[in-house]
Amino acid sequence: AIGVNLELKGAPGCPERLAEIALTRACAVWSAVAPPPLISSFEPTCLTVAARVVPEWPRGMLMDDIDDDWRERAAWVGAAAIIVNHLAIDGSETVASLGSGGRAVLAYTVNQPERACELRGWGVAAVIADRPENNCPILK
Repeated sequence: AIGVNLELKGAPGCPERLAEIALTRACAVWSAVAPPPLISSFEPTCLTVAARVVPEWPRGMLMDDIDDDWRERAAWVGAAAIIVNHLAIDGSETVASLGSGGRAVLAYTVNQPERACELRGWGVAAVIADRPENNCPILK
């Protein structure tokens, strides 16, 4: 299945305002459409705004690396998903750790079908690609 991942970018000095504007506009578009998009960001502040503006929409915490305090940050923003650079995932134990607490684990940016299959085999719920046609036979 292909879902929508709405990534909120942090604007220098005012990530809260940018997130609020983007989410208000997104609400108008998605109000009658199911399922809602996954709201993701590298900026924890943007995700806390999402929790306030659209609390029923799932939130995904983006990470380039897996650092020591990721669990605390994920809990703080109410992350339903951990979205991590696929290069930081080295096996099923890493996926299990990231998925603790019932969170979905997604990997970005995966443009090689072999890597997508490897990640899925380790338990990654979904991959995010720049070239989805490479990973999804339906789109070819």
